[in-house]
Amino acid sequence: MLDKWQRLTLYPLKWIYLGGLHPNNESKIAIVHFSANFSIFVLIVVLAFIEILISYKENIYFTIESILTIVLYLHIMSKYSILYMHKSTLKILLKQRSKFWKIEDFEGDIRQDCEQRMKSALMVTKCYLGYSLSVVASFLIQPIVTGQLPVFIYEPEGWYYFLFFSFFLITPAIMASIWGVDTIFYSVSAPVSIQLKLLAHKFETTKFDNPDGEIEKTLASLVDYHNFLISYCHQINKMSSGIFLTQFLVAIATSCMQLFIASQPEFGLMNKIKCLLYFTMQIIETAIYCYTTEIISESSIDVGNAAYRSSWYETSDNKIRTDIVLIINRSQKKVVFSGLGLVWINMETFTRIFKTALSFYTYLNTMVYTD
Repeated sequence: MLDKWQRLTLYPLKWIYLGGLHPNNESKIAIVHFSANFSIFVLIVVLAFIEILISYKENIYFTIESILTIVLYLHIMSKYSILYMHKSTLKILLKQRSKFWKIEDFEGDIRQDCEQRMKSALMVTKCYLGYSLSVVASFLIQPIVTGQLPVFIYEPEGWYYFLFFSFFLITPAIMASIWGVDTIFYSVSAPVSIQLKLLAHKFETTKFDNPDGEIEKTLASLVDYHNFLISYCHQINKMSSGIFLTQFLVAIATSCMQLFIASQPEFGLMNKIKCLLYFTMQIIETAIYCYTTEIISESSIDVGNAAYRSSWYETSDNKIRTDIVLIINRSQKKVVFSGLGLVWINMETFTRIFKTALSFYTYLNTMVYTD
C-alpha cells in the first residue's frame, strides 16, 4: 500500500514515464524514446525559425507567432532535457522520502493541519492535470477545426500530415516535460514544508525538565533531522535549478506574446482561446514553483522560532542552552532556491515576472502600431 508521500508522486511519475523520464527506466528504449522526441522538438524549432526568415519583412504577425513557437518549444526542450540529465538526483529524492516522519505519529492540531496540507497538495496535482489536458487539447484540436497546425511554423510542401501526426506522437513527451516536470517538483517539495512544520512542533514541545542526557539526545536527533531536510532541499535545487531559470525567462516571453495575440483582431478566435488558456497555465505553472519554494523558506525560519518558544529556560545546563542558541542562529538563515544562482525563486519573483511581461506587452503593442 502506498504511503502519503508515494501517493503524491503517483501520477507525476506515470506521466514522466510516458515521456521517457522515469528515474528507474534506464533501458535503451527509453534513450531512443527521448532522442526521437527531442529530434521532433528540434525540427519544430528549425521550421519556426525558417518561417521568421520568410515572414519578418512581410507579416509581423506571422513573425510573432513563429517566435512564440520557438520560445514554447525551447521551454519544453529545456525542461525535458534537464530532468533527463537529473534522473539520478530524482531517484535519490524519491528514495530519501522513506526517512520522512509519518503524520500519523503526531496528534492534535498539528496532525490535522499536516493532513489537510497533504490533501490540498493532492488536489493541486489533480486539478493541474485536468487543466493541462484541456490546454493540450486546445492545441491538438486546432488542425481539426481550422486546418492549421497546432503551432505556427514553416510548412514545406507535402509535409502537413507528417507534421500533423508528429504533434500527436510527441504529446505524451510534451505533457511529461510540462505537467510531469512541474508536478514531480511539487510532489517532492511540498512534503518538505510539512516536515519542517513537524520539526518545529517537536522543538517547541521538547520537555527540558527531563534528565540532561535525555535532552541532549533528543536535541541531537532533531538537529540531525534538520540537517537531513536542508540537504534534501539542496538536492531539490540541484535537480530544478535549470528549470527555475528557464521558467523565469520563458514565463516573461510567452506571457507577453500570448497577451498580444489574444488582444489583436488579426488573429483567429481559436488561436486567441489557445493563447489565453496557455497564459493562464503559465501563471499556474510559475506559481507552483514560486509559492512552493516560498513556503519552504518560511517554514525553515519557523524551526528557529519554535526552538525559541520552547521551554529551554527550564534547564540550568549551560551546554543545552548554548545548543539552543546555535539552533536558533542557524535557522535564521532560511532555505532558498535559485535558478542557477541568477534569480531567486519566491513570490517576489512571481510578481516581478508578470509585471515585466505586461511591460513588454505594452512595448510590443507600441512597436507594431508604430510600424
